[in-house]
Amino acid sequence: FAKLETVLAPAAVHLKPRKIAIFVASDSADVVKYARRFLKCCDIVENEGIPVHYTHIASAADAAKILADWYILALTEVIIAPTCSSFVETAHEAGLQSLYLA
Repeated sequence: FAKLETVLAPAAVHLKPRKIAIFVASDSADVVKYARRFLKCCDIVENEGIPVHYTHIASAADAAKILADWYILALTEVIIAPTCSSFVETAHEAGLQSLYLA
């Protein structure tokens, strides 16, 4: 995230007073914490609910969060994925991105 901040900070200055919004979809709560810690130039956005991997769905709320995360990823303009993920790849294939970095 620190390297991403280096890239996004100049753009954020140029866009003021608007802010760059980063949607974080992860099966780990720590990822959202790190994003908020290192991406100070951006608004970090996440869906409500407890992060859960799609192979560990235990309730309707888990399934709803996963589906909502996937749907919002599909609607984003840019996807930056630090690892290869079928979750992200299918969101990209169904989505509207002008840029996909994995």
